[in-house]
Amino acid sequence: MIQVKRLDGQEMILNAELIFSIQKTPDTLISFTTGERLMVKESLEDILSKVIDYRRHINAPLPHVVKEVLYEDQLPSPEAAAASPKEEL
Repeated sequence: MIQVKRLDGQEMILNAELIFSIQKTPDTLISFTTGERLMVKESLEDILSKVIDYRRHINAPLPHVVKEVLYEDQLPSPEAAAASPKEEL
């Protein structure tokens, strides 16, 4: 989702996934895959930058948390494992 301003100053949130094309006329015209069109105050370059930032945010890798790796010879015995309190996730 990206935020834009209509020509009348009203702020809107658009689904960037539905943008079909962006045209630079005296104003910026956004066409959607639904067939709708919208004139906005932002420049073509600003809209493109917002879409790229949105895509980077959506496609960013999730943080990877690694717990300590135990090798087989480091594993506690079954008796010790049963006696230890369980760790909650």
